[in-house]
Amino acid sequence: MSLSDKRSTSIVIKPVLLVLLSSVLAFFVACDSGGSRSGGAVSDTKLNEFAKQCDLVLPPSAKALHYKFYPGMDSVTHATIKMPAADFPAFFKASGLDVDITNTDRPSSLPAKFGSFVPKMPTKFREGQKSLPRDTFLNVLVDEDSPTTVLVHLVWFEV
Repeated sequence: MSLSDKRSTSIVIKPVLLVLLSSVLAFFVACDSGGSRSGGAVSDTKLNEFAKQCDLVLPPSAKALHYKFYPGMDSVTHATIKMPAADFPAFFKASGLDVDITNTDRPSSLPAKFGSFVPKMPTKFREGQKSLPRDTFLNVLVDEDSPTTVLVHLVWFEV
């Protein structure tokens, strides 16, 4: 192969590699459709869409601390919602969680369902799984360590 052939091959390959790498980067940026635990705020619209998808009845005081959607063949969404402890009982009952979220004494089951999504496992908690329509499920972990604020960690997934 002559020197001019090598140069012409190099001229063609470099732009192709650049386009390929740019496409891969754009794909990963596009797939990251949620907020991050340390990142920006979650919009009320996104929170309300998620609540509707999970059959949750949120009180006006509820604020999303975290929202992350992982698309795929079996998509997953993680969310953490904070609300005053006084608003929690009505939310729990209206959302139908009082029937399914009953585990209060098996902390060993928590890491398997929530993993690193929950930075610190609570000592006072309720946990369980709610079946939803269309082969979807909602894992729920209620952190009741604080007497004034409740954190509700949610993992929605489809199978």
